[in-house]
Amino acid sequence: MVSLFLRQQQARAAQMVDARARHFELMRLMLEHPELDYNNSANAGRRDRRTETGMSLWVAHWNTLWHIDKMDEKALRFNLADLFANPQAREWWRKVSDDWSSKESRRERRFIRIVTEECDNSAATAATDRPLVHSAMTTNPESVDAT
Repeated sequence: MVSLFLRQQQARAAQMVDARARHFELMRLMLEHPELDYNNSANAGRRDRRTETGMSLWVAHWNTLWHIDKMDEKALRFNLADLFANPQAREWWRKVSDDWSSKESRRERRFIRIVTEECDNSAATAATDRPLVHSAMTTNPESVDAT
């Protein structure tokens, strides 16, 4: 019984070392290849497969942390809100979400549901944050010069 517990602890420790190494590698990639970084303002508005690859790498990393219980729902939503503040990320997720994962387990389906919810929430927030643009004709017909 004790040896089973120790093996489980060793497996968890190995998962953490692997997750930290993956995170380090992702950060190194973003520094060496800014085109992979979805937060890089130079990428704004560009459709770029490399940026989409960076998004997928981050979501996969968060998915791994989610499955080994090293990322809770609050942290996941925080990171996803940051990702989906970028309209390109929302477009990417809508395009790939149905096929991104096998959704084999209940936990995996929950992860995908949270990602989709955060994508939708960010889209709604972006829509309400946009300033309303009214023409003079719609807001004050008397101010229109009829010349």
